[in-house]
Amino acid sequence: MSNNLSHLKLFKWFLKEEWRLFTSLFGEKRFISFPIVIFVLSLILGAAAPILNAGIESISIVYFSMIVLFGLQTGSIGFDARDSIKNLLGDTSRILFASKTLPIKKRTLISLFLLKDALFYAFIFLAPITIGAIVGLFVSPIESGTLVNSVSLSMIPILYISSIISFIFGVSIGFSITTIRLERISGIIIFASILSSIIVMNSYNLLSLDALASISLLKWLIGMSIATISFIGIGLIQFGNSDNISKKSRFNNHYNKMSKLINPKNNYTTIVLKNLIDIQRSAGGFLKVIFSTGVIVFTSFILIYFMSTFFGLSPKPEFIYGGLFSLIAYPIYAIGFRYDSLDSYSTLPISRADVYKSKLLLFTVIGIPLSIIFYTPFVLTDTGITSYLQGAIVLTGLMYYQFGLLMYLARDNPTEFLFNGFLFAIYSIGTLIFIIPILIIGMYGLLFATSVSSMITIYGLIAGVIGAILVYTTIIENN
Repeated sequence: MSNNLSHLKLFKWFLKEEWRLFTSLFGEKRFISFPIVIFVLSLILGAAAPILNAGIESISIVYFSMIVLFGLQTGSIGFDARDSIKNLLGDTSRILFASKTLPIKKRTLISLFLLKDALFYAFIFLAPITIGAIVGLFVSPIESGTLVNSVSLSMIPILYISSIISFIFGVSIGFSITTIRLERISGIIIFASILSSIIVMNSYNLLSLDALASISLLKWLIGMSIATISFIGIGLIQFGNSDNISKKSRFNNHYNKMSKLINPKNNYTTIVLKNLIDIQRSAGGFLKVIFSTGVIVFTSFILIYFMSTFFGLSPKPEFIYGGLFSLIAYPIYAIGFRYDSLDSYSTLPISRADVYKSKLLLFTVIGIPLSIIFYTPFVLTDTGITSYLQGAIVLTGLMYYQFGLLMYLARDNPTEFLFNGFLFAIYSIGTLIFIIPILIIGMYGLLFATSVSSMITIYGLIAGVIGAILVYTTIIENN
């Protein structure tokens, strides 16, 4: 670390860079509208919380679990930071890339980067979520005197601090996992230790709702704080050791190998091969895709567990899993545009339509098979082949619908799109219009006539057709 540059000054640079990045993309007014959208959604969820008919302890477990899982998804910083330091992410990596040209340690940079993310998300996400959830409980039209009497407005600071700790805990887990290098013995040992700990805790029923609810808030916070420090320490050690891994002087020609699978007869198939190689050569490779989508699958599983606990479901697994697992469409779309954009090909004889066609093909090659792989073990053992196929059709239709919606709204900026309050609200509403009816039937499908399954399958097909129309419209506009 340079003696002329303090950690505090470097931290301020990170914050300024983050603010300038998003305000230059959307303008201050649109960027500030994003927390308002989050507040409104949290207000609605808080108002609906009494439906669970559960005590404050159980509601708190559900809330903090969702915050931890959100932090876990954000914890893919391990992949992003390694890409940023290699300057693979363009303008978003200016300060992180400084370790290549200035006497600043990578561990110092990534530590401050993690701290910046914690502070940034604490204000942009967690503050509106916390305030919205508490206020929602008080204004809820659903009678639940016991639940409302268990909380007060004075609890907002406690809940807010607890939310920040839970979020950072999730980030630390994600950071630790995404910095593990399985080509090293230490990486294999760490990964095996984490996996073994989860299996042992689950076998002793320590992860059940009742077991977690019996833990006091103070013990919960202390335990998460200790675990957070441990996971971040592991991540920083793994991150710092990445340069010590022996590097190859020669590499196989991956383009030739992939071209045998996907014959590059035109511009868009050639771009697909480039994208596949970009993903493969980036930090984590295709594990990045599995991690980002796997977190959504795991989150969906936890949600279904909570719903089953509180509501006593009569489920049709093919629809409830198909509906929730389709949400992996977003991270796959985002990864498709992570290493290039429309402007990347502006100096080449390649049309914007070709770029969009390549993303459609890439989504089909990676997203659809991966979604089926996730979906199959959760559904096939509990349903017949007909029900399995109906759910697969719904899953595929919703995937293409969300892809079309993202292409139409987000274009080639899916990450920045998340912070555009107006467009994000449209996307959320457009997605929920199709997913919510499917989830309701998925939760209580056994109570309805068998003909409803056919109707939901058709509904999924309609979603897919609308997605195809949105894709076609976008391509035609850019042809």
